[in-house]
Amino acid sequence: MTTSYIIHVETKPDTNVLALVKDAERYVFIYDDDHVSETLKTLGKFAINPELSFSWYEAAVLSQKIRQQVRETVLQDMLDKCVTAAPQERGRLMSEFFGELSRDLISSEFHLSVQEVS
Repeated sequence: MTTSYIIHVETKPDTNVLALVKDAERYVFIYDDDHVSETLKTLGKFAINPELSFSWYEAAVLSQKIRQQVRETVLQDMLDKCVTAAPQERGRLMSEFFGELSRDLISSEFHLSVQEVS
């Protein structure tokens, strides 16, 4: 029986570490925000390699994790701009942010956590 664990480690900004631990095997993907596309292609290459036990299912799960992380980064950047924007720009930026957020909430299993800031 194979036990798999997927680990996402937050490191310095713009650097991501995603790992799959599968019994004695370890698949570790280190990529920055500019190389997401290449990382997704690598998952596919690993899945078609008959010498690896890396499956299409694992490639799909990891690619979903990568895409979710990218989307969360985009939304966080939008929210940061709202907070630091000049008052006359804040309303427009907040409207754009909530428009993007509502599309995510309607179209996917996006997880939202809200923290009160004092």
